[in-house]
Amino acid sequence: MEPIQPLEEFLNLSVVLTGFNKVELQATGMGRDYLNLLIEMAGDTLCFELWAETQSIYAKHAGHRVRLEREVQKRILTSVKYAPLARNIILLWYNAIWYQLPPGWTTQHGANALDQDHVVSAKAYPEALIWQAIGAHPPAAKPQGFGAWALPPAGAEGAAKGARPKAARGRKA
Repeated sequence: MEPIQPLEEFLNLSVVLTGFNKVELQATGMGRDYLNLLIEMAGDTLCFELWAETQSIYAKHAGHRVRLEREVQKRILTSVKYAPLARNIILLWYNAIWYQLPPGWTTQHGANALDQDHVVSAKAYPEALIWQAIGAHPPAAKPQGFGAWALPPAGAEGAAKGARPKAARGRKA
């Protein structure tokens, strides 16, 4: 097996957990910051074990998206040991917020005084994946032009045309 590259394994796992590809994740510029935060909160040893697990999954299922997702679900997302970390990786990418790890988990794996709910950084907020996922811009963080929030997000036009209130169905306007 090849030497473990923490950032590479973190991004590989993040691809499966978020549904965004590696290029999209790297484009946020937050990968290293999120990785460092995870290591700070969970510790080197536990993170190394998670990266080894991720590397093992990718070595066996690389190129097979469905199998890869199934194996991550089985070995990481349902694991008592790794699931809270995986959940926080998802939340880091989507919300740019670290959420405190569950008390039962910290009792077993060790508590960290810094493990408190907090926004990662002012830099992380506009790069959160939630904005791409909803097709919008982060308020007051990225210039999008005057009146941009008055317009529906990209792609919303098609969804709005097909959706009519129940009362209006069956009646002609």
